[in-house]
This record gives sequence, C-alpha cells and structure tokens, in this order.
Amino acid sequence: MAGTLAGVVLGLALAWLQGALLVGWLWPGRARPALALLALAFPAGLALSSSAFFLWSVASGGRVEVFPVLELLATAAAAVLARRRARRGRLLWPRPARAALAWGAPLLLVSLAGIVLALLIEASAAQPWGHWDAWAMINQKARYLAAGGDAWRWIFAGPPIHHRDYPLLLSASVARLWSWSAVLGAPGFALLAPQVLSLATFLACLAALVAPAALLCASGLAALVGLGFFALGWDLEWGAMQYADFAQATYLAWGAAVLALAARRPAAAERWCGLLGFLAGASAWCKNEGLAFAALLLVATVLALRPRGARAWMRLAGGALVAGLAVAVLKLGFAGRSRVFEARTRSVWTDLGDGERYRSLVGFLREHVGTNWSAGALLALLVAALLVPPVRRARRAWIPLGLALAQALVFALVMLTTREDFAWHLVTAADRLLLQVYPLALLGVAAALRPR
Repeated sequence: MAGTLAGVVLGLALAWLQGALLVGWLWPGRARPALALLALAFPAGLALSSSAFFLWSVASGGRVEVFPVLELLATAAAAVLARRRARRGRLLWPRPARAALAWGAPLLLVSLAGIVLALLIEASAAQPWGHWDAWAMINQKARYLAAGGDAWRWIFAGPPIHHRDYPLLLSASVARLWSWSAVLGAPGFALLAPQVLSLATFLACLAALVAPAALLCASGLAALVGLGFFALGWDLEWGAMQYADFAQATYLAWGAAVLALAARRPAAAERWCGLLGFLAGASAWCKNEGLAFAALLLVATVLALRPRGARAWMRLAGGALVAGLAVAVLKLGFAGRSRVFEARTRSVWTDLGDGERYRSLVGFLREHVGTNWSAGALLALLVAALLVPPVRRARRAWIPLGLALAQALVFALVMLTTREDFAWHLVTAADRLLLQVYPLALLGVAAALRPR
C-alpha cells in the first residue's frame, strides 16, 4: 500500500511540475498570475505526461518499465533548463479582500469544496471500480498499457474493447501512475490510482472556473462562480466515478479563458498562440468530444487574434502538436476506422427533421436539470453577482460564452443524429455532455456579466 500511494503521489506531483514548466514557458508577458498558473499546471501536466507515456509505448515497443526513470531525468533536465533561461518577471498574487462579500464567498467556497470532496471520497470507497466507462474502457485499457510489451496493442484488437478510437488521456495517466508504483515496489493495478486521479480532475475543474474568473471578471466574482459549480447537485457524483467528463470540462474552460485573455491584448496576440494550440491538442487527447472543441478553439483563435506571419502559425501548430501528436498517432496508426463513417440506417437529414427527437432531448434536459441541479442556488448566486461592483473602463469578454454556445450546439447535433438507439443514447450520455459544457457556460456568463 505504501509503494502504491508513493507512486500515485510522486506521479501526480511530477505531472504538476511538468505542467508548471510548460505553462511557465508558454505564458506570455512578465506579469504572471500565480494562482492561475498553479491551477493550469495540473491539467497541462496531465496532458503532457500521458501523451508522453503513450508515445513512448509506441516508440519503444511497450518498454514502460523504464519510462519513470526517463521521465524523472527529462523533468529534472527541463527544470534546470527553465531555471537557466528564466525570464525576469513577477508573480501577481490576489490582493486581500475587504468587503464582506469578497471574503465571505471564498470562505464558503473552500468549506463547501471540502464537504463535497469528503462526500466524493465516500462515494469512491463505495464504488471503487467506478462506473461503466471506468471499468469497461478507461481502466481496462490502462491495465494493458501498464503491462507493456506487446500486450498494450490488444486494446486496439481485442473484441471486448469498447471505443477503440477513444483518446487515452485518462487511460495513459492511470497506466503511468501504476508504472510509478511498480518502480517503488508495488506492482499491480491498485484502484487507488484511478480513484485519486478522478478526484484530482474534479478539483482541477473547479480551479478552472475560479482562477480564470479572477482574471476575466471582477475579483469578487471568482468565488461566486466557483459556488455556481456546486449547483450541479447530484451530477457532482461523477467526480468519483473515474470518468473523463470533468477533465474535458477543464480543458474547455481553460481554452476559452486563455483566448479571452489573449483577445484583450491584441498587440501581443501571437505570443498566446502556443498555449492556445496546446490546450486545443489537450482537449482532443482527453475525449472524442474534445476534438470538436479543439476545432472550435483553433477557428476562434484565428478569427479573434488574426495571427500573422510564420512565427505565429508555428507557435499555434507547435503547441497543438505537443498533445495532439498522440491523438494523430492513435487515430491514424492504431484505432482503425471510426464508427462515424459506418453505414447508417437513417440519413442525417431524416434525424434532423425528426421533431420527436427535439422534444425528447429538451424534455430530458429539463427533467434532469430540475431533478439534479439546484436552481435556487443559481438564482441566489446571480443576485449576489449583480451586487459585485463592476470595474470601470473594462471590456466584457464574450468569447467564453460564444464557445459554450457553439459547443452546446455541437453536442445537440451529435445527440440528434446519433446512429445509436436515440432513447438509450439520451439516457446514457446527454447528462454528461451537459456536465462538460456547464462550467464553460458558467464562466462565459460571468465574463460577459461583470468585466474587470
């Protein structure tokens, strides 16, 4: 148990450090928001370390037993190099709050986050295997990735495997943590790794709301946005089920927030291209739904920033390649033909013209939100947000809300034109698609409501 725990802690800490080094390199300017960089470091490191693990498995023929040593050496070398080439700059920390609303909301947020985390730990202990995607797909693939040798290729050939073309951010992350535990004397597939990772991605999603909101909105509004996250109610339980939806929501929120920040500094817009490209690639590496957001983010980047010159385009492409290379290798080299291109029993236009599907979708979402979410809490938070004094001479940020609406439209089209049984797909997927886009929509409303 000690070796397993040490491997999980060390593996996650190294991923966080790798993310901090990468974000510190890609973040433009000398004035650097400390909390935002700390919050972004973990999801960035998760995408970087998991893609590196997968690419090493491909290149080495599955010699995963040596990956921890190589990763440790590479991280140490990167830290030394970053220290030598460190740019002069200053970290910006939030100013102490004075108003009661400004300090009361963060205190309430921390308290509520602690309570919810305790409940999720209890739920994780009650269902250590997680839910369907966890034991039937994510962790099953992770076991073969962690086994190394030629065994890991079975996840693309074995008949029981579901969704062979699915991105491997979580699967490779779990396998990577197991490889660290094995190096520290605890071989095997302990469930502690996916359990802790699931809770960590849940907290990362909360941080992806609070930290960007502090940059884009009135500083007193950031904690209120975080409190709005908990209006998800019973849907918060997915944070303990070892799914990728909260991780996906994290990349959606950060991608939109970084683009909104870049659009406020048009003179230095091209310097943000590397980070935006990386977030697009990380989103695509997380889930298939992330491929759609990656495309939306890249298009929005081109429209909002209008990158000029080869240097800007190289930064955008280079950033996307850091995590996106693993997606390309997976999709083109191993996954085979996607189900998207399989024959359909009904045409897309027939599905789009089926009014019953629209009524069923709206009805399901209305019932789900009314049953699981807390509308009263959202209303109270909206009233509190309106009481936060706006900052003068500041622009509202519409990009996060626009991307949230665009992603919601994509999700709706996917549901309406699904080749699966519509009723089954509605019950099994619609709530989690809503969960993915909700944090981005919440951030979008706040950024458009109260500028900083």
